[in-house]
Amino acid sequence: METETVQLGLSHFWSQADALIRATSFLLLAMSVLSWFLILWKTWAWLRVRSAARQLDAFWAAASLDVAVADLRGRDPEALFVPLAQSAANAAQNKAAEGSLAAQVDRAFGSFAAFQDKFKKRFEKIGTGTAAAKKK
Repeated sequence: METETVQLGLSHFWSQADALIRATSFLLLAMSVLSWFLILWKTWAWLRVRSAARQLDAFWAAASLDVAVADLRGRDPEALFVPLAQSAANAAQNKAAEGSLAAQVDRAFGSFAAFQDKFKKRFEKIGTGTAAAKKK
């Protein structure tokens, strides 16, 4: 009796596959390549943001907003944070048009800041009253 040696490799299965199996294989290969592309692209983008974020300490340590934005332009070559900082500087220097979203945010922030000041003063009063009561 003669023994046949059957090669069970990828080429054997590929030669036996029909069009549906081959199309599915190509689709899976394409999706795998696309997934790896997205993983590498997102990693690269994350590293860019991470390296640019390291430069933000100098922004917050600047003497003025104009100096901070100018300094950030030199430290942020990919302009990840410069447009945001420039928009914030423009918004701080220009009064928002009445009825705009910016004006509503300004009013809300102003109300919150006033509430925060009242809250802080109230707790300072309570704190000094409690400290005086403990001394007696």
